[in-house]
Amino acid sequence: MKKISVAALHREPTPSAAVTPNPPARAREVVPSFHVKVKEPNVFSGKAAYCNSFFSQLFLVYTSDPARFETDRSKIIYAISYMSGVAFQYMEPYLQKVYTDDPPVIMNDFKVFKDTITLAFGDNHPILNAEASIRSLKQTGPVATYVSEFRRLSMQLKWNDEAFISQFKINLKEFIIKELARRGTEHATLNALINEAIQVDNLFYSVNKMHNGLHHNNSNNHQKHSHNNNQYKNHHKNFRSKIQQPVRYNNNMNQHASSSNSNAPTPMELGAVNQHKPLTQADKKFRKANGFCFYCGSKDHVLRNCNRKKPGA
Repeated sequence: MKKISVAALHREPTPSAAVTPNPPARAREVVPSFHVKVKEPNVFSGKAAYCNSFFSQLFLVYTSDPARFETDRSKIIYAISYMSGVAFQYMEPYLQKVYTDDPPVIMNDFKVFKDTITLAFGDNHPILNAEASIRSLKQTGPVATYVSEFRRLSMQLKWNDEAFISQFKINLKEFIIKELARRGTEHATLNALINEAIQVDNLFYSVNKMHNGLHHNNSNNHQKHSHNNNQYKNHHKNFRSKIQQPVRYNNNMNQHASSSNSNAPTPMELGAVNQHKPLTQADKKFRKANGFCFYCGSKDHVLRNCNRKKPGA
Protein backbone atom coordinates (compact mmCIF):
# COMPACT_ATOMS: atom_id res chain seq x y z
CA MET A 1 0.00 0.00 0.00
CA LYS A 2 1.36 3.31 -1.05
CA LYS A 3 2.04 5.68 1.76
CA ILE A 4 0.87 9.26 1.48
CA SER A 5 2.88 11.82 3.36
CA VAL A 6 1.27 14.39 5.62
CA ALA A 7 2.82 17.15 3.56
CA ALA A 8 1.06 15.83 0.52
CA LEU A 9 -2.25 15.95 2.31
CA HIS A 10 -1.77 19.64 3.15
CA ARG A 11 -0.45 20.53 -0.26
CA GLU A 12 -2.88 22.73 -2.17
CA PRO A 13 -3.81 21.51 -5.60
CA THR A 14 -2.14 23.34 -8.42
CA PRO A 15 -4.77 25.50 -10.08
CA SER A 16 -5.17 25.19 -13.73
CA ALA A 17 -4.09 28.17 -15.74
CA ALA A 18 -7.01 30.53 -15.65
CA VAL A 19 -7.79 32.38 -18.80
CA THR A 20 -8.19 36.05 -18.03
CA PRO A 21 -10.78 37.53 -20.31
CA ASN A 22 -9.77 40.63 -22.20
CA PRO A 23 -11.46 43.79 -20.88
CA PRO A 24 -14.03 45.23 -23.18
CA ALA A 25 -12.68 47.79 -25.53
CA ARG A 26 -13.27 51.30 -24.17
CA ALA A 27 -14.04 54.19 -26.37
CA ARG A 28 -11.19 56.66 -26.60
CA GLU A 29 -11.84 59.61 -24.33
CA VAL A 30 -11.78 62.95 -26.07
CA VAL A 31 -10.37 65.65 -23.82
CA PRO A 32 -12.16 68.91 -24.52
CA SER A 33 -9.93 71.78 -25.50
CA PHE A 34 -9.30 74.25 -22.72
CA HIS A 35 -9.72 77.91 -23.62
CA VAL A 36 -9.57 80.96 -21.36
CA LYS A 37 -10.65 84.31 -22.73
CA VAL A 38 -7.85 86.81 -22.18
CA LYS A 39 -7.31 90.39 -23.26
CA GLU A 40 -5.63 90.89 -26.61
CA PRO A 41 -2.09 92.31 -26.45
CA ASN A 42 -1.50 96.01 -26.86
CA VAL A 43 -0.09 97.06 -30.21
CA PHE A 44 3.71 97.25 -30.04
CA SER A 45 5.15 100.23 -31.92
CA GLY A 46 8.80 99.66 -31.06
CA LYS A 47 9.12 101.53 -27.75
CA ALA A 48 11.71 99.88 -25.53
CA ALA A 49 9.70 100.34 -22.34
CA TYR A 50 6.90 98.11 -23.68
CA CYS A 51 8.91 95.34 -25.33
CA ASN A 52 8.90 92.93 -22.39
CA SER A 53 5.22 93.62 -21.69
CA PHE A 54 4.38 92.82 -25.30
CA PHE A 55 5.88 89.34 -25.07
CA SER A 56 4.28 88.76 -21.67
CA GLN A 57 0.88 89.53 -23.16
CA LEU A 58 1.60 87.21 -26.10
CA PHE A 59 2.49 84.44 -23.65
CA LEU A 60 -0.93 84.80 -22.00
CA VAL A 61 -2.70 84.50 -25.34
CA TYR A 62 -0.69 81.45 -26.41
CA THR A 63 -1.19 79.70 -23.07
CA SER A 64 -4.92 80.35 -22.94
CA ASP A 65 -5.56 78.73 -26.33
CA PRO A 66 -2.76 76.23 -27.15
CA ALA A 67 -4.78 74.49 -29.86
CA ARG A 68 -4.82 77.69 -31.84
CA PHE A 69 -1.06 78.19 -31.64
CA GLU A 70 0.42 74.74 -32.22
CA THR A 71 3.29 75.96 -34.42
CA ASP A 72 5.89 78.67 -33.99
CA ARG A 73 4.86 80.21 -37.27
CA SER A 74 1.28 80.73 -36.07
CA LYS A 75 2.63 82.45 -32.96
CA ILE A 76 4.93 84.69 -34.98
CA ILE A 77 2.24 85.67 -37.50
CA TYR A 78 -0.11 86.54 -34.63
CA ALA A 79 2.58 88.64 -32.93
CA ILE A 80 3.35 90.57 -36.13
CA SER A 81 -0.35 91.39 -36.52
CA TYR A 82 -0.07 93.37 -33.29
CA MET A 83 2.92 95.43 -34.41
CA SER A 84 2.90 98.91 -35.87
CA GLY A 85 5.28 101.68 -36.83
CA VAL A 86 8.98 100.85 -36.98
CA ALA A 87 8.42 97.44 -35.37
CA PHE A 88 6.13 96.29 -38.18
CA GLN A 89 8.41 97.85 -40.80
CA TYR A 90 11.28 95.84 -39.35
CA MET A 91 9.40 92.55 -39.82
CA GLU A 92 7.72 93.37 -43.12
CA PRO A 93 10.56 92.11 -45.39
CA TYR A 94 10.61 88.77 -43.53
CA LEU A 95 6.84 88.55 -43.70
CA GLN A 96 6.89 88.83 -47.48
CA LYS A 97 9.18 85.78 -47.72
CA VAL A 98 7.26 83.51 -45.39
CA TYR A 99 5.76 81.37 -48.19
CA THR A 100 8.84 81.19 -50.38
CA ASP A 101 10.96 78.07 -50.91
CA ASP A 102 13.47 79.32 -48.37
CA PRO A 103 11.55 81.19 -45.62
CA PRO A 104 13.63 83.11 -43.06
CA VAL A 105 14.39 81.36 -39.80
CA ILE A 106 12.88 84.25 -37.87
CA MET A 107 9.48 83.31 -39.33
CA ASN A 108 9.64 79.67 -38.19
CA ASP A 109 11.39 79.85 -34.80
CA PHE A 110 9.66 81.86 -32.09
CA LYS A 111 12.78 82.04 -29.91
CA VAL A 112 14.75 83.56 -32.78
CA PHE A 113 11.87 85.97 -33.40
CA LYS A 114 11.71 87.05 -29.76
CA ASP A 115 15.48 87.44 -29.41
CA THR A 116 15.66 89.47 -32.62
CA ILE A 117 12.86 91.84 -31.64
CA THR A 118 14.23 92.24 -28.12
CA LEU A 119 17.70 93.00 -29.45
CA ALA A 120 16.33 95.53 -31.94
CA PHE A 121 13.74 97.28 -29.77
CA GLY A 122 14.25 96.13 -26.20
CA ASP A 123 16.09 97.86 -23.40
CA ASN A 124 19.82 97.35 -23.86
CA HIS A 125 20.54 98.46 -20.29
CA PRO A 126 17.53 97.27 -18.32
CA ILE A 127 19.09 97.39 -14.86
CA LEU A 128 20.54 100.89 -15.21
CA ASN A 129 17.34 102.23 -16.70
CA ALA A 130 15.19 100.48 -14.10
CA GLU A 131 17.24 102.00 -11.28
CA ALA A 132 16.97 105.48 -12.78
CA SER A 133 13.24 105.07 -13.34
CA ILE A 134 12.44 103.73 -9.88
CA ARG A 135 14.37 106.54 -8.19
CA SER A 136 12.50 109.20 -10.16
CA LEU A 137 9.11 107.51 -9.75
CA LYS A 138 6.69 109.54 -7.60
CA GLN A 139 3.13 109.00 -6.49
CA THR A 140 0.88 111.37 -8.43
CA GLY A 141 -2.40 109.42 -8.28
CA PRO A 142 -3.75 106.56 -6.17
CA VAL A 143 -1.25 104.41 -4.27
CA ALA A 144 -2.37 101.38 -6.29
CA THR A 145 -1.15 103.01 -9.52
CA TYR A 146 2.17 103.90 -7.91
CA VAL A 147 2.52 100.33 -6.63
CA SER A 148 1.91 98.84 -10.07
CA GLU A 149 4.73 100.79 -11.71
CA PHE A 150 7.03 100.33 -8.70
CA ARG A 151 6.63 96.54 -8.83
CA ARG A 152 7.24 96.46 -12.57
CA LEU A 153 10.56 98.24 -12.15
CA SER A 154 11.55 96.33 -9.01
CA MET A 155 11.26 93.00 -10.86
CA GLN A 156 14.32 93.98 -12.88
CA LEU A 157 16.42 94.83 -9.82
CA LYS A 158 18.10 92.67 -7.19
CA TRP A 159 17.70 95.00 -4.24
CA ASN A 160 16.83 93.71 -0.78
CA ASP A 161 13.60 94.59 0.99
CA GLU A 162 15.21 97.34 3.07
CA ALA A 163 16.27 99.22 -0.06
CA PHE A 164 12.87 98.78 -1.71
CA ILE A 165 11.05 99.90 1.47
CA SER A 166 13.14 103.06 1.70
CA GLN A 167 12.70 103.90 -1.97
CA PHE A 168 8.96 103.19 -1.96
CA LYS A 169 8.24 105.29 1.12
CA ILE A 170 10.27 108.36 0.16
CA ASN A 171 8.21 109.14 -2.94
CA LEU A 172 4.72 108.66 -1.49
CA LYS A 173 2.44 111.67 -1.13
CA GLU A 174 3.23 113.81 1.88
CA PHE A 175 0.01 113.13 3.79
CA ILE A 176 0.57 109.36 3.52
CA ILE A 177 4.18 109.68 4.71
CA LYS A 178 3.00 111.72 7.71
CA GLU A 179 0.25 109.25 8.57
CA LEU A 180 2.66 106.30 8.36
CA ALA A 181 5.08 108.17 10.63
CA ARG A 182 2.27 108.92 13.10
CA ARG A 183 1.33 105.25 13.26
CA GLY A 184 4.96 104.26 13.75
CA THR A 185 4.58 100.78 12.26
CA GLU A 186 7.81 98.90 11.58
CA HIS A 187 7.51 97.21 8.19
CA ALA A 188 9.56 94.05 7.83
CA THR A 189 8.69 93.57 4.17
CA LEU A 190 7.81 95.72 1.18
CA ASN A 191 4.40 94.03 0.95
CA ALA A 192 3.55 95.09 4.50
CA LEU A 193 4.40 98.71 3.70
CA ILE A 194 2.42 98.61 0.45
CA ASN A 195 -0.67 97.20 2.19
CA GLU A 196 -0.65 99.87 4.88
CA ALA A 197 -0.04 102.68 2.37
CA ILE A 198 -3.03 101.53 0.31
CA GLN A 199 -5.13 101.35 3.49
CA VAL A 200 -4.21 104.93 4.42
CA ASP A 201 -4.90 106.18 0.90
CA ASN A 202 -8.32 104.51 0.80
CA LEU A 203 -9.19 105.87 4.24
CA PHE A 204 -8.33 109.46 3.30
CA TYR A 205 -10.25 109.10 0.04
CA SER A 206 -13.37 107.92 1.88
CA VAL A 207 -13.15 110.75 4.43
CA ASN A 208 -12.71 113.39 1.72
CA LYS A 209 -15.60 111.97 -0.28
CA MET A 210 -17.88 112.06 2.77
CA HIS A 211 -16.74 115.58 3.68
CA ASN A 212 -17.33 116.87 0.15
CA GLY A 213 -20.78 115.29 0.11
CA LEU A 214 -21.75 117.00 3.38
CA HIS A 215 -20.34 120.31 2.17
CA HIS A 216 -22.31 120.01 -1.07
CA ASN A 217 -25.55 119.31 0.81
CA ASN A 218 -24.95 122.21 3.21
CA SER A 219 -24.22 124.50 0.28
CA ASN A 220 -27.47 123.49 -1.42
CA ASN A 221 -29.43 124.01 1.79
CA HIS A 222 -27.82 127.42 2.29
CA GLN A 223 -28.65 128.45 -1.27
CA LYS A 224 -32.24 127.26 -0.85
CA HIS A 225 -32.58 129.10 2.47
CA SER A 226 -31.11 132.28 0.95
CA HIS A 227 -33.45 131.97 -2.02
CA ASN A 228 -36.46 131.66 0.27
CA ASN A 229 -35.29 134.65 2.33
CA ASN A 230 -34.84 136.72 -0.81
CA GLN A 231 -38.29 135.75 -2.01
CA TYR A 232 -39.74 136.76 1.36
CA LYS A 233 -37.86 140.08 1.35
CA ASN A 234 -38.90 140.88 -2.21
CA HIS A 235 -42.51 139.98 -1.49
CA HIS A 236 -42.51 142.10 1.67
CA LYS A 237 -40.86 145.00 -0.17
CA ASN A 238 -43.40 144.86 -3.01
CA PHE A 239 -46.25 144.66 -0.53
CA ARG A 240 -45.01 147.74 1.34
CA SER A 241 -44.49 149.67 -1.88
CA LYS A 242 -48.05 148.94 -2.95
CA ILE A 243 -49.38 150.21 0.36
CA GLN A 244 -47.28 153.37 0.33
CA GLN A 245 -47.67 154.12 -3.39
CA PRO A 246 -49.77 157.30 -3.96
CA VAL A 247 -52.91 157.19 -6.03
CA ARG A 248 -52.08 157.76 -9.68
CA TYR A 249 -54.40 159.20 -12.27
CA ASN A 250 -54.17 158.69 -15.98
CA ASN A 251 -55.68 160.25 -19.04
CA ASN A 252 -58.20 157.45 -19.46
CA MET A 253 -59.62 158.20 -16.06
CA ASN A 254 -59.84 161.90 -16.86
CA GLN A 255 -61.47 161.23 -20.23
CA HIS A 256 -63.93 158.89 -18.60
CA ALA A 257 -64.75 161.52 -16.01
CA SER A 258 -65.23 164.26 -18.65
CA SER A 259 -67.44 162.09 -20.87
CA SER A 260 -69.71 160.99 -18.05
CA ASN A 261 -73.17 162.42 -17.49
CA SER A 262 -72.86 166.15 -16.76
CA ASN A 263 -75.77 165.92 -14.35
CA ALA A 264 -73.91 163.39 -12.21
CA PRO A 265 -72.45 164.87 -9.09
CA THR A 266 -68.70 165.49 -9.15
CA PRO A 267 -66.48 164.75 -6.15
CA MET A 268 -66.49 168.44 -5.22
CA GLU A 269 -70.29 168.58 -5.29
CA LEU A 270 -70.80 165.77 -2.81
CA GLY A 271 -71.50 166.20 0.82
CA ALA A 272 -69.11 166.52 3.68
CA VAL A 273 -68.19 162.87 3.48
CA ASN A 274 -66.58 163.33 0.07
CA GLN A 275 -64.90 166.65 0.75
CA HIS A 276 -61.45 167.07 -0.79
CA LYS A 277 -58.79 165.77 1.60
CA PRO A 278 -55.34 167.31 1.99
CA LEU A 279 -52.60 165.62 -0.06
CA THR A 280 -49.90 163.64 1.65
CA GLN A 281 -46.26 164.52 1.11
CA ALA A 282 -45.89 161.44 -1.07
CA ASP A 283 -48.84 162.53 -3.25
CA LYS A 284 -47.41 166.03 -3.58
CA LYS A 285 -43.99 164.74 -4.66
CA PHE A 286 -45.53 162.34 -7.16
CA ARG A 287 -47.84 164.97 -8.72
CA LYS A 288 -45.09 167.56 -8.87
CA ALA A 289 -42.63 165.15 -10.48
CA ASN A 290 -45.16 164.00 -13.10
CA GLY A 291 -46.96 167.30 -13.81
CA PHE A 292 -50.33 166.41 -12.32
CA CYS A 293 -52.77 168.97 -10.94
CA PHE A 294 -52.39 169.32 -7.19
CA TYR A 295 -56.16 169.64 -6.79
CA CYS A 296 -57.88 167.15 -9.09
CA GLY A 297 -54.94 165.02 -10.25
CA SER A 298 -55.41 165.71 -13.97
CA LYS A 299 -52.38 165.85 -16.23
CA ASP A 300 -54.07 168.27 -18.67
CA HIS A 301 -53.48 171.32 -16.51
CA VAL A 302 -51.84 172.58 -13.34
CA LEU A 303 -53.40 173.83 -10.14
CA ARG A 304 -53.84 177.47 -11.20
CA ASN A 305 -55.82 176.43 -14.32
CA CYS A 306 -58.01 173.83 -12.58
CA ASN A 307 -61.72 174.56 -13.24
CA ARG A 308 -62.79 172.24 -10.47
CA LYS A 309 -61.08 174.23 -7.79
CA LYS A 310 -63.43 176.19 -5.58
CA PRO A 311 -62.86 179.91 -5.44
CA GLY A 312 -60.43 180.76 -2.67
CA ALA A 313 -59.15 177.16 -2.45
